[in-house]
Amino acid sequence: MLNILVVEDNQVERKNLVRLLKNVNNDVRIYEADTGERAMKTLKEEVIGLFFLDIELPDTTGLKIAEKIRAIPQYELTYMVFVTTHVYYQLEAFKQYHCYDFIEKPYKKEDVVEISDRLIRGITKETYKEKVVGFEMKNYILKVFHKDILFIESQGKNCII
Repeated sequence: MLNILVVEDNQVERKNLVRLLKNVNNDVRIYEADTGERAMKTLKEEVIGLFFLDIELPDTTGLKIAEKIRAIPQYELTYMVFVTTHVYYQLEAFKQYHCYDFIEKPYKKEDVVEISDRLIRGITKETYKEKVVGFEMKNYILKVFHKDILFIESQGKNCII
C-alpha cells in the first residue's frame, strides 16, 4: 500500500484533493497535514511514497518542507507535486527541489487525476517488481509475488506455498 502525504492548510482544498486521490486508487493510505509541523511529524512516523504540497502554510512554506524532505536520504528522489496559486515559485520548485509537477489552483479535476494516476501506477509497479521470490523447481524457476503468498510451510527439505 502506498502512503501519500497531502499538506494543505485550507481544509476544503485538502479534503477535495484527498477525495480525488482516493477515487484514483483505493489501495493508498492518505495522511493529511495543515501545517509544516504536522507534516514533519507524520514524516517521522510513516514512510511516505508521494507528496502533495501547498506552498503557503501558516507556519512555513511548502518549499521549506520540500527542502527538509529532500535532506532525508530515503526521500531524495520521492515524487513531489506542488499544488498552489503561487506560480512564481514554479522554477524554484523544479530546479531546487526536483518536484515532479506543479498544479496551479484552481485546478482541473482531470489534471490531478491524470498526474496522480500516473504516479501511483508507476510507484506501485516499482514496488511490486521488487517484491518477488524465486523458487527453484526441477526444470524451471517459479517466481511468486510476495503479495500472493498466504503462508509458507516447511516439510523437511521442501516447502508448501
